[in-house]
Amino acid sequence: MGIPSYFAHVLKKYPGVIKRLAELPCINNLYLDCNGMIYDVVRQMQYKPEDQAAYEADMLQRICESIDACIAILNPSDCVFVAFDGVAPVAKLNQQRERRYKSWYLGEMEAQRRRELSKAQVAAPKPAWNTSAITPGTKFMNALHKKLTEYYAANNGNSNNGNTPKIILSSSNEPGEGEHKLFEYIREHAAEHADKTTVIYGLDADLIMLCMSHLHISRGIYLYRETPEFVKSINVALDEKERYYMDIPEFADAVVKNLRPGERIPIPNHSIQPLGVWGALVVPQLDYIFMCFMLGNDFMPHFPALNIRTTGIATLMEAHRTVFKPGESIIQLHTATATATDTATSTATDTATATAWPWSIHWPNYKKFVAHLAAQELTLIRKEHGTRDRQARHMRDTDKEDDVMHDVLMLPMTQREVERHINPFEPGWERRYYASLCDIHNADDKAIASLCRNYLEGMEWTFRYYTSGCVDWKWTYANHYPPLLADLVKHIPETYNPGNDPTNAFSFLRAKPKEPIRDVVQLCYVLPRASHALLPPAVERALMRSKLRSKYTDDGSPNFKWAYCKYFWECHTDLPELDLEELAQIVSS
Repeated sequence: MGIPSYFAHVLKKYPGVIKRLAELPCINNLYLDCNGMIYDVVRQMQYKPEDQAAYEADMLQRICESIDACIAILNPSDCVFVAFDGVAPVAKLNQQRERRYKSWYLGEMEAQRRRELSKAQVAAPKPAWNTSAITPGTKFMNALHKKLTEYYAANNGNSNNGNTPKIILSSSNEPGEGEHKLFEYIREHAAEHADKTTVIYGLDADLIMLCMSHLHISRGIYLYRETPEFVKSINVALDEKERYYMDIPEFADAVVKNLRPGERIPIPNHSIQPLGVWGALVVPQLDYIFMCFMLGNDFMPHFPALNIRTTGIATLMEAHRTVFKPGESIIQLHTATATATDTATSTATDTATATAWPWSIHWPNYKKFVAHLAAQELTLIRKEHGTRDRQARHMRDTDKEDDVMHDVLMLPMTQREVERHINPFEPGWERRYYASLCDIHNADDKAIASLCRNYLEGMEWTFRYYTSGCVDWKWTYANHYPPLLADLVKHIPETYNPGNDPTNAFSFLRAKPKEPIRDVVQLCYVLPRASHALLPPAVERALMRSKLRSKYTDDGSPNFKWAYCKYFWECHTDLPELDLEELAQIVSS
């Protein structure tokens, strides 16, 4: 999922970065983040529960054919990297768990409503294949791994168009999210990508950020989506018979010019340069990426005062222009380390040190930036409440009576009792915010400080994840909502003195060895009770005999938190807490 609404925002503000694929004649590498293809195939097929084995076999074949079709369209000459999601860092697991629970919940709600409306001749829901099977470790994903391995062993290099690109496969059996496996490969083979054209295929909006953060390795990184995805995102009349790509270098240059208007920033004419040469261009790009984490993503919640659908990005950009003079930034490049990194073969994911990471976060500069935002926080939240009031009225006026699920999908805009209780127009709203959304009562300074530290850890963790890999596979943000900006600024470090070595800079995290959890443990954590048939039978029996049994409940009455969300799929769910270590012990036994 990545960053909700970000792709649409970018393309509406910078429509010129969408170009016809025919304008990109020579493609060396094609790297595919393929999980989205599985969902596309599911949507295209009619589920046949009476013959699930044949249905899934057909799915596997169609997935391979979808990959082949993409390769044929883009016609890369050198390398194709096919990546599927493996076990994710723990930071992602809560989002995966909530998403699967909400998917089950919505399915149950729709089935119930259609049964109730059957007398009104509303069509019964069609049987649906359980998409929770698209999780590493399931029987289906293991079958997909086997199919892909056999398929590409037989077809590797057998191209009908004369090209014989090398094909690399990373299935769900290898840990890591698909898109991050792609960029880890780019980092580890930087010299092979300099001055080459690499096209990234995928639907997640965070691919834009990942592409931007690797432009110092290659200025020829572009993003490809099927045309309907572009049309859907930017809502303009594109020719659906044409194919389009997103020009990431042009977008990055436009962002830098917007962030630093009037400042002359030289752009090197090719990629084979020491990283220090790229510093003037790369650093503002990384500042932009770092700021945008505050708008929310798969690992971190957005600030209520900073909504990407309204003025969030504009507020961040204006704050950056106001706070920082030319040459100042949140992210710092260390040229000595950068020079060493140009020839390094290891990353922070593979070593217990961060010496190959040439960046550091200038926390005092970030403190100035957040202080500027904190001074506007009350005004911004009040404006957000007013905007949400208007949106709610508009939704009531345009209620889709023919959509049996419309009112459920829009619950965050109609059930706003918590927001009204917080009420930033009355004194004491900060206490009510923490009590209602963070379970912090009586303005507990110690609890707020812990929340702030956890959030700052998250900013650093996410930045490292996007630029150098996963620094800690077990770290996670432990709340659904962020601290208030006025409190966060109090806990941002005031000192910064790394010299020319980023390992001397203040850091909330230390790189740890790559230790992902087992896929079966992830399954036990993210699957709702209704999907436990996807677990290995012995594992499911062990769970149901354990003391964790009571925490797997599908009673249909969860505690949803949807304050400051727009759609149901964005809301948060208070599910019973599961301990990963305890799950691992149960699975091992």
